[in-house]
Amino acid sequence: QLYTSTELAGWEVRETGTRRALRGATFLGGRLIVSGEAGTILWADDPQEIQRVDLDTEDWLEGVAASSSVAVAVGDNGAVYRSTNGQEWVRQSLGASTWLRGIVWGGGLFVAVGEDGGIFTSPNGTAWTRRTVSNGNGAHLNKVAWTGSGFVVAGDAVRGAGTVVFGSADGTAWNPAQPASGASRDLIGAAAESASLRLVVGDLEVRRYSTLPAPNWASLISNEPADGPPPATYLAALWDGSQFLVAGRTGRILTARRTPLSLEWSEHPSPPRSWMFDSMVATAVGTNVQPVLSEGRVQYLSSRTTNDFFVAAGDYATLMTSDTGVGWSTALPPTNAASRTYLGVAGNAHRLVAVGNGGLISVSPVAYVPLVSTVPLTNGVEVITVSVTNEVNTLGLAWYPAVSPTSVDLQ
Repeated sequence: QLYTSTELAGWEVRETGTRRALRGATFLGGRLIVSGEAGTILWADDPQEIQRVDLDTEDWLEGVAASSSVAVAVGDNGAVYRSTNGQEWVRQSLGASTWLRGIVWGGGLFVAVGEDGGIFTSPNGTAWTRRTVSNGNGAHLNKVAWTGSGFVVAGDAVRGAGTVVFGSADGTAWNPAQPASGASRDLIGAAAESASLRLVVGDLEVRRYSTLPAPNWASLISNEPADGPPPATYLAALWDGSQFLVAGRTGRILTARRTPLSLEWSEHPSPPRSWMFDSMVATAVGTNVQPVLSEGRVQYLSSRTTNDFFVAAGDYATLMTSDTGVGWSTALPPTNAASRTYLGVAGNAHRLVAVGNGGLISVSPVAYVPLVSTVPLTNGVEVITVSVTNEVNTLGLAWYPAVSPTSVDLQ
């Protein structure tokens, strides 16, 4: 599936003409190019009119990048394809059969990375040179990003440590990041605002590298949305010139703007892509306080509200709610549910329970949090602004881990 958005507030699904997996995307000038399964290439000057090219190969093209005049797609078995327009492609010789997982253009070079520590550079996408990581660990390398003066590479974990490699601007010198990132899991994506601010993401990992006041790494994963991205598997990261964009499973999309002291995170609505295995109708009870003017005095009318809503549970620890069944919001699952699967959900007006594989049990009890709002009132002459505090029921929105008596799958 292919989704596009101009402002990250809403996403449109596009008709691609294929059911094959799509793996990488770039722009050659104003032309969108997408690479994917079994030699699939898509190109479009208008996302409403996507064209497909079949390269007649079974090799998956895992990444694609472009300079101002050339696009290069890379993938399985050392596959490298080059194009000047996105429509006609010619296979190039890598000089190796390394399975490639990512590619970037930067500093006048294409840099492709892949399995067994493979790094290859080319000024034009035709002639390729293999590079060696000094004191490398041979980890599979997943993605590479240009920092403006060098490269940063994210790779799989070896002996409990996620792999990060820094490369020089000319692509000749490659070294493990110093200090080490501190990641303990696979790192799948990389991005950089500059050489002094870099980001790597992966399986329950979002880590920031900064050179201020001295080179250091920090884990940004947080259960507080305002402080950082929630625990999840993140598959991609990029710097768009003004902010970082991080994307992961279940269609999760976050952005981070740089502030003088930190990164300011925001989560954006995204199209769900998980399999959903169960759903139910739940009821939430709350209070509604409404101010009114009566004989020149403010009075408060209070009433109980009852709201029926839908709850769905599924793959990749996905829990979703909807008032209408049309627009859905993703709830934050407990950290112990990350990357696991919910197979069932049930409950009543007091508590919801979601269960899944490996004895997974999560609960969402009735809880009320205050919501303060301002209401303008007018008596025909003057406007009076009144502050009102209502109680919002977080049933279905806030989920917590429960102790499970079993490790078998529950549904």
